[in-house]
Amino acid sequence: MVYNRVTDEEVKAALIASNGRISEAAKALSLNRSHLHTRIKKSVELSEIRANARAMLFSDMSDLVENAVKTGYMTRAELDEEGKPTGGKIITALPETVRLDAAFKLMQMFKGDDGIVDKVEVDVKGTVPIDSWLKRNTIDIEEAKMDNE
Repeated sequence: MVYNRVTDEEVKAALIASNGRISEAAKALSLNRSHLHTRIKKSVELSEIRANARAMLFSDMSDLVENAVKTGYMTRAELDEEGKPTGGKIITALPETVRLDAAFKLMQMFKGDDGIVDKVEVDVKGTVPIDSWLKRNTIDIEEAKMDNE
């Protein structure tokens, strides 16, 4: 069979490099996706490697979203004409609606893990408009640039 020519070490490396995505790992190894999927299912070790790689990606992505929600800014690498990183960073301000939507989605992702429930009783003494709360809890763009340098 085709997948017998690839060692478990090569499969592990491909799973880690592809963040646990079987299609990408199979392409990197020149294997059929379904054969690689079957091989991973049969191996406890390979299944754990895939799960860990996916968990790391999930953690990285949730950290990125959390930072964007807290700061109001998204940082990305600056690319040259060929699409290669230049070493610089581009900081983009996020609209409040995007931040609120991201915060909601982040809470939904962690809902089962952290025991968050849909119904919460809250005793509120007074209200704060969302725009003033966001202004108090958002860092300045110049401050963000200095932190990233």
